[in-house]
Amino acid sequence: YNATHRARATGFDSVTAIGSAGFDNATFIGSAGNDRYVARPTNAFLRGEGFLLYAVQFNRVTAKGMGGVDHALLVGSAEDNRFFGSKPESYLFGSTFFNSAEGFRYTSLRFNNDALYIGTFVDSSGNDTLFAKGTKVTLYGDDYLIEAIGLDVANAKSENGGIDEAFANLASFEVNLFGDWN
Repeated sequence: YNATHRARATGFDSVTAIGSAGFDNATFIGSAGNDRYVARPTNAFLRGEGFLLYAVQFNRVTAKGMGGVDHALLVGSAEDNRFFGSKPESYLFGSTFFNSAEGFRYTSLRFNNDALYIGTFVDSSGNDTLFAKGTKVTLYGDDYLIEAIGLDVANAKSENGGIDEAFANLASFEVNLFGDWN
């Protein structure tokens, strides 16, 4: 969707959309089954039982999990990136892209170059655990898991209740804890 164009495709096994020179947005709606979403700065896809949705050259891509055991992988760019991760939504963005995953059970982030990567993790209303070791940080609760590999800074907020625990003394990057972590 942009100011002059909007497209909607339903009932197809496979759909590919190619963005224009403007600012383009794509939204993928998952199935009740187990879906996989992969988003990179220049392309993204959502695959499930019997379908594949693919977007190329979109500035913003959002995927919405609709049940099942859904997995999302957000991949960083060569520029400085920022990440936000929580149970209801995780997103990764840079100056030219914004990719988000809503309602996914598992969300992973990968960074693999020399840019600056800063992540913010926010607890759920239940009991959560933050574990940071080496180059990896994981936040998880009863029915979700968010992990990031290659962050330079991880900020973790315990602000939504529950009993939250943090184990962050073995990380090879900066970890800042805010709120009521045990």
